[in-house]
Amino acid sequence: MFIAVTAQPHAVLFLFALSFLCCMAGAALRRWPSEVAAYMDRIDGSLLFVSAAAHRTLIQAAGVTLTALSIVALAAASFIA
Repeated sequence: MFIAVTAQPHAVLFLFALSFLCCMAGAALRRWPSEVAAYMDRIDGSLLFVSAAAHRTLIQAAGVTLTALSIVALAAASFIA
């Protein structure tokens, strides 16, 4: 006799929502790094600490990381479902 343990549907839905949000944020950061850099400089003045090229590179890396996190969240949702 086997006992099957399944995840609560809320956990799976949360992972799907997290995946969607990470995918959209990652796509926006990868698509418009210059516009995001200009917007963030007005908010936090981050260009005082790093060069503009380094700031765009960090934004691009954050976009790739968020996209990867989206894939991981989908994999986790399929694994626990």
